[in-house]
Amino acid sequence: AFREQLGEKLDLARQAHRELAADGRFALLDPPQLSIVAFRPRAPEEDAERLGPELLRRVNARRRVFLSSTRIRGRYALRLCVLSFRTHEDRVRDAVLALREEAGALLG
Repeated sequence: AFREQLGEKLDLARQAHRELAADGRFALLDPPQLSIVAFRPRAPEEDAERLGPELLRRVNARRRVFLSSTRIRGRYALRLCVLSFRTHEDRVRDAVLALREEAGALLG
């Protein structure tokens, strides 16, 4: 059962990575590391540093998913982590949809 759950979470991270990579408003920083997808708004550096935290705030304010952030090589990055045994495809779709909608509002 554990292997099945882990496989699902890894697949969901890869799915989110593919969907965000297909959207020109996001820059993916690496292939998924286990079940973590790191990305940032595709914008000039100064703008990405300002827009990233606002994008995170807006998505989390919806209270459907909770994303986190980190710094990678000194640059602000958002993280989508598929960890909970209760997280399934519908919730990852919610996260990607929220990111797209909020990125559209911020980036056009």
